[in-house]
Amino acid sequence: MPEGPELHLASEYINRVCCGVVFLGQIVKSDVSKNPPVTFPAPFCSIISKSRGKELLLTLKEINGNNTKAIDHQVKEECDSKVEMNILFRFGMSGSFSITDSSNIPKHSHLRFYAHNKPDMVLNFIDPRRFGTWRVTNGWSANRGPDPAYEYEQFCNNIASHLERAKVFDKPICEVLLDQKYFNGIGNYLRAEILYRAGVPPFTMARAVLDPSASQPQKNNKNDKTCKTNAKVKIEKGIENNKVLCLCRDLQLELVGLEAESWHGSLDEEAMSKFGSWLQCYCKPEMKNLVDNLGRTIWFQ
Repeated sequence: MPEGPELHLASEYINRVCCGVVFLGQIVKSDVSKNPPVTFPAPFCSIISKSRGKELLLTLKEINGNNTKAIDHQVKEECDSKVEMNILFRFGMSGSFSITDSSNIPKHSHLRFYAHNKPDMVLNFIDPRRFGTWRVTNGWSANRGPDPAYEYEQFCNNIASHLERAKVFDKPICEVLLDQKYFNGIGNYLRAEILYRAGVPPFTMARAVLDPSASQPQKNNKNDKTCKTNAKVKIEKGIENNKVLCLCRDLQLELVGLEAESWHGSLDEEAMSKFGSWLQCYCKPEMKNLVDNLGRTIWFQ
């Protein structure tokens, strides 16, 4: 399943292959997809991508009809853009993006962006298992937390500000790591690698892992100002240095640096080989595994 690194690499791929490309405003959805059709209200547009955790945002910007020659993104930013639209993607179990020829559309291509100045070029959202979603939106989902890899300070602050009272942290750390409200981008393989490399048993209560002082008796205080102060104290005491939180960032950056992916729609054998070599715990035969309360298999030593 695509996780934070795969989404980030997909976003970089889109920006690389779409640089200088002018796309038609007409976007084609497959007949079998249950996702909504997308209509861009202008004849030509540029496409720019960014990712945040397990979400990817495509921004379509209108390009004037008399300015449809190949231009780079810096020039596109300076164009008189009258129309702009954001499409938010979640990849589900098997989503990815790929450039193909218009005569060779993949079987599982469910949303297609056709190039204008390169008539044979199509940007495809490919999703064989069809769990991926898209929707037109103003920005990121409100129920998703900051990106651990690229918004680390905000990521730590989000956890620190909820750690004292949120009941979710009374659950095993292996389950909490899948909660996208706090750990946006972390999925099944990343949680196994994070806990293994941190030396943390997967069914340890999350609060004990993230806030060791939680084991000490504390007075109940319902004063909101005090709660805010407590959150700041946790940050000042070094929650950003917590080993599990650091690995939430560092392991993703490692994978991005290696350009190693657990899944790619075009079955990039080199990227997948790098990923397999990078794994130390997930799906390794010498490791143990159990099904957690979410019905997901956790691998551990």
